[in-house]
Amino acid sequence: MEQTLPETSTPVASPALPPVTDLLMDTFADLRDNLVEYLLAALGMLLVMIPAMLVLYGLMALGVVPGLLAQDEVMLVLGVYAGIFVALPVFALILLFPSVSLSRAAWHHVAEEEPLGISSPFSRLFEDVGSVLLLKLLLGVLTVVGLMMCYLPALLVAIATVFALPALIAHRLSPVAALKLSLEHTQRNLTWHLGFWGLGFVVTLVAGYIPIVGGLLGMVFYQVYVMKGYKAVFGAGPEPVIAA
Repeated sequence: MEQTLPETSTPVASPALPPVTDLLMDTFADLRDNLVEYLLAALGMLLVMIPAMLVLYGLMALGVVPGLLAQDEVMLVLGVYAGIFVALPVFALILLFPSVSLSRAAWHHVAEEEPLGISSPFSRLFEDVGSVLLLKLLLGVLTVVGLMMCYLPALLVAIATVFALPALIAHRLSPVAALKLSLEHTQRNLTWHLGFWGLGFVVTLVAGYIPIVGGLLGMVFYQVYVMKGYKAVFGAGPEPVIAA
C-alpha cells in the first residue's frame, strides 16, 4: 500500500548527510566485489536494448517507405519526422519497465544484499505499474517544461528529482509524495545534490566510452549509486527518515 507524507509531521533527523565521494567509493567497492553480478545485470539490459533498438529503427524506417514508394521528397521528409515521432515514445516505453525493475533490484541489493543478475531487468517488471507510469508522466511534464525554459531548468529537474523513483520503490510513497520528498530535500541541500548528481553523471558518461558493455554497466552502477545515496539519506526502514 502506498504511503503519503503527513503534512503536519516533523521529520525525524538521522545523521548528517554523507560525503558524496564516500558514496561513490562505496559503490566502486561494491562493483569490485560483485563484478560478475553487475556484468550479468548489464547483459540483462542488453537483452532489452537489442529488440528495443530494432523496434526504434524499424518504425523510423517505416516512416520513410511511403515517400520512397511515391518518390515524393516532401512526403519523404514528413515520413522521417513521423517515424521519429512514433518511434521514440515506443522505444522509451519498451525500456521503461525493465529499467524500473533494475532500479528495484538495485534497491534490494543495497538494502538486503540481494544479488544482482541477468534477471534484474525482468524480475519486478509489473510492480506498482500505475504509480510508475504516473511518476514518469509527472517527471516527463516537468522535464518538458524545463526544456521550454532554455534547458537549464530541465537539468535542475533531473537533479532535484533523483530520489523520486527510489522513494516510490523503497518506501512505497505515492508519486506526488515521492516527488515532494525529493524536491524538498534538494531545496534544503542543493549543494549536496549538485555534487551527488554530478559525480554520478560523470561516471556514467565515462563508462559509455568503454566498448560494448560500458554504457550498460554504467547504468547498473548508477542505479546502485543512487540507491546507496537514498538509503544513506532516508534509511531502509518502513518510513523515510530525513537526514540533516
